[in-house]
Amino acid sequence: MLEVRAGDEQHVYLRVYWLFRPEDLPAGRKWYHGENEVIPSNYMQIIDAMSVNNKIDIVEWNETNDEDNIELDKLFWRQTWNAQKKSLSVR
Repeated sequence: MLEVRAGDEQHVYLRVYWLFRPEDLPAGRKWYHGENEVIPSNYMQIIDAMSVNNKIDIVEWNETNDEDNIELDKLFWRQTWNAQKKSLSVR
């Protein structure tokens, strides 16, 4: 979530960047994607605050640091999706 705006207490909106599951992207899920992997994007929308169910915690997995002991049963990310270029990039 990037920003909260309200006209009044009945009209509250959020500006958000979306996270995607690998299978939701054009290239689809690859062999290297983890079961709980999500991919942050620069795809932005303004949504009604009432459409949000809950907050999630996501950790970054830095593959080049062997000392990272990420718990792969939690949501994690290691790549980003550029919606304009339609490409994945490693952080």
